[in-house]
Amino acid sequence: MQLNIRRGINRAFAVLIPIWIIYCLLVYPMQRRLQAEYAEKTEFQRCWEQSNPPDMKGCMEYAAVKAGTDMWTLRAFYARESWFLALVVIGIPVLAYSLCRVILWVCTGFFPAL
Repeated sequence: MQLNIRRGINRAFAVLIPIWIIYCLLVYPMQRRLQAEYAEKTEFQRCWEQSNPPDMKGCMEYAAVKAGTDMWTLRAFYARESWFLALVVIGIPVLAYSLCRVILWVCTGFFPAL
């Protein structure tokens, strides 16, 4: 049985591209949202401890603006990053696939035909 590298590259990309798309469209903005929420809690706590007398509404607004939590909702993320996101979701897999195929083409040129 002979190893078919081209078929292996095609199958690897058939599996990896959907994972990449799910990561870019769902996982990454959710991770950034969680980071922003953590930063918001930290800023709120810092503001609450430093203000005299404590101002709940002011500290909440300050923390939300400083952390940028509203920027990482899925709707805001898609609206803000639509063109760049399309470029990343489509461009990077196409570039990686093309690079793998070119490297394979160059490497097979060094071996004699069987």
